[in-house]
Amino acid sequence: MALTVSVVKRKVPSGEHAGEEMFFGQVRASGTTSFDELCNRISGFSSATRGDVELVLNGFLMVVGNHLDNGNLVEMGKLGTIRMSAGSRGTETEEEFTAHQMKTGHIVFKPGKYLKRVVEEATFRRIDKKVVIVECTRLHTNG
Repeated sequence: MALTVSVVKRKVPSGEHAGEEMFFGQVRASGTTSFDELCNRISGFSSATRGDVELVLNGFLMVVGNHLDNGNLVEMGKLGTIRMSAGSRGTETEEEFTAHQMKTGHIVFKPGKYLKRVVEEATFRRIDKKVVIVECTRLHTNG
């Protein structure tokens, strides 16, 4: 199955074509797969019931979360590795730096061999000929 791509027109922010409008492909989600659907599909490939799969996946999430909270990198076989990361605000001296300078953490996921192959073998299909004009990279809302 191919990934769906729409074409968008944007101003190039930097580089050789800075300020020029150009057309770019943008991958669009073709739908959402729920946790329940994942559990149902996995149970269809095994002797485990949907409830068993849900229990195992929920346990997996709790254990991974605990290991991430302890600062561990978590290896998940063919799926990949996951770790926590965070930036910080700077201080003028080392002595001034405290844990309060840390920003909110985020998850870093590095795909394993199987998912890398999925990415490498991906194909693309243009979904429409309509051009969407995007004038900036930030979402603005009118309050």
